[in-house]
Amino acid sequence: MAKSECLIKDEHMMLKQKSTGPIKGIHWQITDTCNYQCEYCIDRQLNRKSFRSGFSDQITISKVLDAIRQLPGSWQIKFGNNESTLHPQFLDICKEISNSRHTICLATNFSSSRNKLKKLIDICGVKLDFVTASLHLSQTDVEEFIEKSIWFNTVKNSHTEFIVTNVMTKENFDKLTLIRNKLDKQGIEFRFQILKDKGKYVTYPEEIEKYIEDKLSANQELLRSKSFFGKECYTGNLYFVIDLNGNAYRCYRMMKDGYLGNIVKGTFARYSEPTPCLALKCACALAVDNNLVLFRERRNIARITKYLSHSHVFDMKLRKRTIKRFINQ
Repeated sequence: MAKSECLIKDEHMMLKQKSTGPIKGIHWQITDTCNYQCEYCIDRQLNRKSFRSGFSDQITISKVLDAIRQLPGSWQIKFGNNESTLHPQFLDICKEISNSRHTICLATNFSSSRNKLKKLIDICGVKLDFVTASLHLSQTDVEEFIEKSIWFNTVKNSHTEFIVTNVMTKENFDKLTLIRNKLDKQGIEFRFQILKDKGKYVTYPEEIEKYIEDKLSANQELLRSKSFFGKECYTGNLYFVIDLNGNAYRCYRMMKDGYLGNIVKGTFARYSEPTPCLALKCACALAVDNNLVLFRERRNIARITKYLSHSHVFDMKLRKRTIKRFINQ
């Protein structure tokens, strides 16, 4: 094995180890379409009248891949939101990333054929860090989904973590507990996600709350109950989101000041350091999962004010409202 390949694998294994430091990552949205129409979808896929751009084109893909190759160290490249596997070049993109020093995480509705999933496994090898399969009861055959999950868990690389998730609703509680028990017997981890209504996490009846309290997806409870406003965060520096047109954002457009430029146009630039979070509620689980939020750092009103004065938020009324939010916390 070539020395460079050994170094890449060693760096990958270090990344896989649990760390208290920030884990560098990118959420690359290569499409804004999905083949499912889930009633609770946060991307509003149920509304087919909403404007969709489709897929990233070849120019954008090439430019983003070039930008990824130039990143220092090893980064996790996550594909999620909508259904990335629908992109005609999805496997080709994964192959390019797997041949670099970076790794891949995939969140999918698991609608891809077994043949395509096996190709993904073979292409990525140890570089496929994580696969999250989302079960949507109204959109798929449950028994088929379970069988495919058991198969995937058997054929995947031993370095790839695999879990099944589902958005909990009061109506599907009983059915989901049975499904979870089936998967648990097969050694497959099943985690619940909390339903959002109008952008806010819902509260369930006491019976459901008690059952799911230790069975939630990573950091769901923290995201549900905490505000990170004013906390220093590495998003924009060691983590960012890229949309299908090459626009880059600090996180999921939760803040007015989060645009990092366009990679295709050559205007993209990362922040040089962690900056204050300006969102009252964080919807980005990866910011917490990847240790990007500096929870131990005290909120600093002077730091927030200075950041706002040098940011792209030029609206004075918005600045005043932002400072007021901090004071009222």
